[in-house]
Amino acid sequence: MLAKFKILHKLTAAVLLIAAMVGGCVWYAQGRMTAIDDAYSVFLVREARAPASASRLNRI
Repeated sequence: MLAKFKILHKLTAAVLLIAAMVGGCVWYAQGRMTAIDDAYSVFLVREARAPASASRLNRI
C-alpha cells in the first residue's frame, strides 16, 4: 500500500504526525501550567493575608 507513494510524501506524513503529537503535548502542558499558576496565585494571596490576621489575633 505505501509502495505507491513517493518517499517525500512518506517523510512529510511522518513529520506532520510527530508535529501534531508535539503540538498536543504542548497544549496539554500549557493548560496544566495555567492551572498550577492559578492555584499558586491563590496560595500567595492567602499567604499575604496571614501576617495581618496573625497581628490582629495577637491584639485580642
